[in-house]
This record gives sequence, C-alpha cells and structure tokens, in this order.
Amino acid sequence: MKKNNKKIRLQAAYILLFFTLIFSQNITWTLIKLLPDFSDPMLSKACPILQTCSATLYILTTIVITSDREVFEAFLERHTIIKLCLEKLIYWAIRILTSTMSFIMFIPDFTSTSPKSTELIVTERKEYSESMFNQFYSSIFEIRLFSGISCIFIIIMILAFFLPTTIVFYIADILSMLVAIIGGIFVANNAKAKIQNS
Repeated sequence: MKKNNKKIRLQAAYILLFFTLIFSQNITWTLIKLLPDFSDPMLSKACPILQTCSATLYILTTIVITSDREVFEAFLERHTIIKLCLEKLIYWAIRILTSTMSFIMFIPDFTSTSPKSTELIVTERKEYSESMFNQFYSSIFEIRLFSGISCIFIIIMILAFFLPTTIVFYIADILSMLVAIIGGIFVANNAKAKIQNS
C-alpha cells in the first residue's frame, strides 16, 4: 500500500513537472493566443502571469522531487527568518484568496429577499471560508507551499486586470527573474555538494 502511494505521488509529480514545463514556455502561450477565444485583450493580459506561475511551479516541483529538496530544507533550517516569512506569506495568500472567494459566493444571499438574517449569512460565510482555507492550508509543507504560490499568482492575476499591459509584462519579467535566481541558487548548491563529495 505504501509502495503504491509512493508510485502515485511520483506519477503525479511527473505529470505536474511536464505540464508546468510546457506552460512555462513562450511557444505554448503564442499558440494559445492564436485560439479565437484568446483574442480578448483582458484574457491575453493574464498569459504572462500564468506563464510565470507555471515556471515557478516547475522550479518548485524540481526542488521537491530531486535532491534539491534536502538543500531547500537545509536552507530553511539555517535561515529561520526566511522560513517564518515564507510561512506568513503562504498563510495570508491562502487566507485572502479563500475569504474573497467565499465572500463572492455569498453575495446572492445578501441581495436576495429571503428571510435569512445577515448574522446567519455572515456566520455561514465564515464557516465556509474556514473550511476552504483548511483544504488549501495542508499540514504537509510542500503542498502548503504549492497552494500558497498558486494563491499568490491568482491574486496577482486578478490585480493584473486593473493594470496597464506594459506593467503586467514588467511584473511577469521580474517574477521570472526571481524564479530563475532561486532555481540557480539550488543548482549551484547541488554542484557545490557534488564537488565536495567527489
């Protein structure tokens, strides 16, 4: 059973690795933009953010399923402030997104003429928001990290709709550069470890 679970997790990781790699490439989004439904400027505006999100998740997946994981864990153990900041960032990204989503879903209850009291609606909304938050905020750090990063990018993507296209492209480029630097640091650490052990 344990061996089966490990195999399923590994297959899921490979699928995620494949799809995030494909969607982190310019050619993929160039082809997607050729589709008729993507001719809308608002939809094409989201493409660079989605591409950067895919690149980020690709780097995270490679860290989690390779020996970079040990390097990553050791790095976080040495830098507890970074780990604490990362945890806070993940917590608030998931909290903001789940609260916003649950609030939007309960808007029809506020506008309806049903006898439901506002207090009851607010209580239900809080319970639903908490339930949604618990689903995203996993006890496993790696899953929590993926959820948090995904939530951050969804928030950035929503905000991007209100920004000019040029600024959206700059944001995507800055985020891509940060992802590349982080990926490079882990590759350098692995290279250092291999040279020292040889």
